[in-house]
Amino acid sequence: TSQMKKFAFLPLLFLLYYIASMYESPALMAVFLSQIFLAAAMWILSFYLKDHLSVSFSDPLAPAVWREPLTLKLDMENKSRLPVSSFAVCLTIRFEDTGKENRRTVPGNCTCGKDFCVFEDRMKHCGIYQVHIKWLKVCDYLSLFSRKKTIESRMEIIVFPPKTDMKMVFYPSGRSGGDPQQIKPFSEGNNHEEIRQIREYRPGDPPHHIHWNQTARTGSLWVKEYEGETRGQVWLYLEMEGLPEKSSDEKDLFYLLLYAVLRELLKEGRTIQVCWAGREKTGSYWKEVCSETECRDIFLLLYRRQGIPEGSGSVDRKTETGDIMRLTDDLALYRGNRLLRQFSKENLIQELTGHTLG
Repeated sequence: TSQMKKFAFLPLLFLLYYIASMYESPALMAVFLSQIFLAAAMWILSFYLKDHLSVSFSDPLAPAVWREPLTLKLDMENKSRLPVSSFAVCLTIRFEDTGKENRRTVPGNCTCGKDFCVFEDRMKHCGIYQVHIKWLKVCDYLSLFSRKKTIESRMEIIVFPPKTDMKMVFYPSGRSGGDPQQIKPFSEGNNHEEIRQIREYRPGDPPHHIHWNQTARTGSLWVKEYEGETRGQVWLYLEMEGLPEKSSDEKDLFYLLLYAVLRELLKEGRTIQVCWAGREKTGSYWKEVCSETECRDIFLLLYRRQGIPEGSGSVDRKTETGDIMRLTDDLALYRGNRLLRQFSKENLIQELTGHTLG
């Protein structure tokens, strides 16, 4: 735009000079000279504004949901005494999984001091996006001249699967039908042994485990967790050997199914031990999931392909207690060695919300 205005301004300036010379008009010559000085002032102003304006990301890390609108915020600081009427920020958005990079230009303006601007985007896949500001271009007030400068500001966008309510009822072995509300889907586990820890209450915890002294001190419910207690414990193994070779769309479906399974188990107040192979495939590693926040932590670890997450260790299958489930990268869900359902790529969401698993 500034180039077009510049190319339009110069012919008009020369035309004004020609007319003023031809008719020997002092008034037109004065107008011509004033335009020359104005153009020179705008040229100098473009340098001045460029040197005093800076742009950066407000947050180095931003969560997003697959295919849902995401609002990003850019912080601006104008250290000059003049406002900036027009600038443009060039961003590169790179998807780590494929390395594919897209560019986007965000226009804006800025008053004196600190300000901000926002823009929206949609992330096409689950995973991590690297966003980098390539350059900042500042224009003068007439948009005749523009000046660029390199900006070093980066951020990550962590794209999580959407929340999908899954109709999942686990009937005890050898039984089907009946009232799902009256069936206890997971083992009750052991009873009282030595106290392992005192933690905040989660739905499904037995009332007789409430630690009344801690509850009275804090004003919120706390419960005692015993060493041998395995009530509601589920081991969920993720078999993802072939996932790196799959397309981004296929990976999105796997993450969507995993998130639905985790959320449904959490609704039952269960503790989930999520296990997956390490980077070197020398063993399995695990991380406990007890909340929605820890659900997202699992996805961040999987996206980054970290072998041993913090607070986790090698899993010895001989010591496992509770229910054992498996989720494969071809969308098959098992309980033990029994296939609960083979989900399809074409109708995954419909199958998640419309079937009962036994």
